[in-house]
Amino acid sequence: MAGNIIAVVQARMGSTRFPGKVLKEIMGKSLLQILIERLCQAKRLSQVVVATSDKERDEPIVTLAQELGIDVVRGGESDVLGRYQLANEIYDPDAIVRITGDCPLIDPEIVDMVVAVYEKNLADYVSNVSPPTWPDGLDVEVIKARALSRASAEATCDYDREHLTNYIQMDNSFSKMNVTNKQDWSDERWTVDYPADFEKVKEVIEYFSPSLAFGWSDVLRLQEKVRPILQDCEIERD
Repeated sequence: MAGNIIAVVQARMGSTRFPGKVLKEIMGKSLLQILIERLCQAKRLSQVVVATSDKERDEPIVTLAQELGIDVVRGGESDVLGRYQLANEIYDPDAIVRITGDCPLIDPEIVDMVVAVYEKNLADYVSNVSPPTWPDGLDVEVIKARALSRASAEATCDYDREHLTNYIQMDNSFSKMNVTNKQDWSDERWTVDYPADFEKVKEVIEYFSPSLAFGWSDVLRLQEKVRPILQDCEIERD
């Protein structure tokens, strides 16, 4: 592992489509706990941090993180960019990996793969979402600390503050790379935005329980799909 690379998980209780979803439980564990335990299996991360809002309704997220031994940063509910910049300032990493709290099936091997591309190339922004070819819910975005600081200083509109990487993605002066799977699985929906998504993820977690060490290809096989190999990826530059 090269440098200090931390993962910051954004999570809040105030989802309009599915309030409180990150603390919904499966087999006695909340979605957020499942996500954190899976993410901590990644080998190229030096730390995992939770970024939540400073609203009282997000206190249960803080409590859970503390119980798991995970640091927390708090800031404006809509200013996600500000929350990440706060983590940037506190922990002084070389780069931050952005993970969203509604993706409990996040795969640590994919996290490590995207981080490895960052470590080799040191682009400002390395992701597997632009264009998306992995199942929705396996999103990994690595942002160089210096680029994040610049975006936080320059981005002023509410949309850019709420949507963390939009400013970087839209500004061509930032160097960007994407890790693309040769087979497009982006029609697979493994994120949790609605109660129906939760039920789908619940079936997966219950099937593999008590282990949380299954990978994304195991989930595809569970869904009777052809297993793609992790090495089948391409790197795009712009």
